[in-house]
Amino acid sequence: MDDKHISSELIYRTVDILVILFTLFLGSPYTNFYNLEGFIIAGLSAVVIFGLMGRFTEIYTSWSGRPLRDEFFRITVAWLLTFLTLVFIAFLTKTTEQFSRVVLLAWLLATPILLILSRFLLRQVFAHLRRLGINNRKVAIVGMTQNGLHFARDLENRPEFGYHVVGFYDDRKERVNEDILKYYSHLGDFDDLIISARNGEWDQIYIALPVEARKRMLHLLNELSDSATPIRLLPDYFTTNLLQSKF
Repeated sequence: MDDKHISSELIYRTVDILVILFTLFLGSPYTNFYNLEGFIIAGLSAVVIFGLMGRFTEIYTSWSGRPLRDEFFRITVAWLLTFLTLVFIAFLTKTTEQFSRVVLLAWLLATPILLILSRFLLRQVFAHLRRLGINNRKVAIVGMTQNGLHFARDLENRPEFGYHVVGFYDDRKERVNEDILKYYSHLGDFDDLIISARNGEWDQIYIALPVEARKRMLHLLNELSDSATPIRLLPDYFTTNLLQSKF
């Protein structure tokens, strides 16, 4: 990619680590059960386990345009699974008595609240940067259809999502939509798309081909299977509310 992106996943992970450790060590000195070594091990273990749980709950994937409540729910689930795993490990190693139950309870309750709050604030910061054109993702749409045009206009009207539609690919000259060319470029045919996708020129590719082009769509997906670029399909029935879906 020619442009450089701020790694939102790296920032989210860093902030999550700081929150998890901060909430634990904030309460640990105020107890008679203060055990620095034990708290350090517990904190670092929580960071590792939460990172793994985050993979399963997909809290570090791109959440641009997705409901906040879904992200917050997944964060809470990831933390609960992390805490339960730590308790299970402490039970097996017979080290539960080394920790204050008051501190652990406070850690259990305060951590997800601060994780959600920090994620909300970070999303606001990223949305503001994207409105300024910073850290945007380059998007190409396959199929010069009204479905694709509607989707492109929706993305352009929501700059906080961080997607910039560069243009359209279509392999049939008779399908070139003059209305689309008023706003977006015709980037080439499917062969050009395959080459650019394999070269990593796009952050995301959306396929907006009509239903009757199923064979061409399957052929294209097969050709793009070795590309690292995420591919998304835009079925016609998603046109109206696509940005509110979890696709």
